[in-house]
Amino acid sequence: MATTTSSSANTPPSPQSATKNILDTLHHFGHSKWGFVIYRTTYTPASDTAWARFTQLVTAQSNAEMSDPQVPAEVAAACEWTFVSDPETLDGASRDDLRRRFRAWAADAEISENPGGVARDRYGFRAQRYVYFVLVDEEVLRSIGDGDGGGGLEGGWVKFVRCEEGEEEVGETEGEEGEGEEEEGWMHISADMLGPGWYDVMGNVPEEGWFVFWRPPPEVVKY
Repeated sequence: MATTTSSSANTPPSPQSATKNILDTLHHFGHSKWGFVIYRTTYTPASDTAWARFTQLVTAQSNAEMSDPQVPAEVAAACEWTFVSDPETLDGASRDDLRRRFRAWAADAEISENPGGVARDRYGFRAQRYVYFVLVDEEVLRSIGDGDGGGGLEGGWVKFVRCEEGEEEVGETEGEEGEGEEEEGWMHISADMLGPGWYDVMGNVPEEGWFVFWRPPPEVVKY
């Protein structure tokens, strides 16, 4: 079972501060959506129920957060968690399989979702929605089902994956040179962090900031 640890990063921003920063990010890139893509990679009868519950919990948490009157209306309207469930192509998919799929999706979505927007700013940075994604497998669904959050997301965790260009696994294939090395492009994060606070901070600290939060699995980052 994963061990929960707290990140040594700064205190999380208030929900109002985070959503104000997200509004600034939307305007900065000329985008009309924010929120992460979430891929399901396990398909069993038991996981069908667990996945439905997970999506309901994420959606309910998001709706509650966005209903705060202090959240800018534009931010609430732009919030979108994109749940992707496709047993024919995603059953048992690896992180690199998902990176390739996500990279192709992002290249199109940055344009199709945001007419008139830009994919990169003048510094070469991209919006969080098109750099990171969430992986939900059997292990993740079990963590949420076994969590101590009284039926909520608290106590469970998800796999949060970075997808920069050219970033692939180290030694993912058995027998490949480098096997056993830690792959620093993903981490476990508390499931209840799927909200504006974490989305905001992942935009404020691109590149080296990732390592402020990164912990080697099975540790779980709580921010």
